[in-house]
Amino acid sequence: MGWGACAQRGGGKPTGEVVPTRVLDPGAGAGSGSAADAINFQPGPAGFPVPRDASTVEDTPPDHTFKVPRRQPEVIIELKVNLAQQGFKIDDEYVEDILHTHWYITRDGIAYKVTVAGDTDEHTLIILTID
Repeated sequence: MGWGACAQRGGGKPTGEVVPTRVLDPGAGAGSGSAADAINFQPGPAGFPVPRDASTVEDTPPDHTFKVPRRQPEVIIELKVNLAQQGFKIDDEYVEDILHTHWYITRDGIAYKVTVAGDTDEHTLIILTID
């Protein structure tokens, strides 16, 4: 897979905040009352947890794009919690810059390539490719 090569682009430290790995622990923060504790998703393509407030921008398998009317950091935290709770594993994470985070995710033998991209209008795009 060519995914690992992408992780080398740009080099240096990420320019945005990286959410600690402990967020992937389904028990982390349980009961803290944060928005990330709530399961707020609908099953998307191949079971991927799409935020409930997302709208479909593109749906041409194997590619799917969703737009969420919220800021990227909030969407990333929510996705990580929902992914962990649904048994997905983030095998590789690459923070390209403050607006682009890339994941290689697996579950039940299915590979998901995901980009979570923010924009200046405080919306977030989730670009999902299922292998």
